[in-house]
Amino acid sequence: MKQKGNFVLRKLLDEYVLVPCKETAEQMNQVITLSEIAAYIYKHIPDVDTADQLADLVSREYNEPKENVVEDVNMVIEKFEQMGLLEK
Repeated sequence: MKQKGNFVLRKLLDEYVLVPCKETAEQMNQVITLSEIAAYIYKHIPDVDTADQLADLVSREYNEPKENVVEDVNMVIEKFEQMGLLEK
């Protein structure tokens, strides 16, 4: 799994936003708002190779059993792919 485009992840008050930069800003003229967990997933995509490894990270970070987070992690990844934030 690999992030696509050039974005900066920022926390503004209690929201997380992905701000497109450079050539990505020319193609995508919007800021993307993320939940805390979606921001965590986006931030850690470069650290893992699979969705299962991301689920492990989320499970440890949020002290939740892995089986409780796998579906959510997969849904976030699918949404990121639909939005063009990940390379296939």
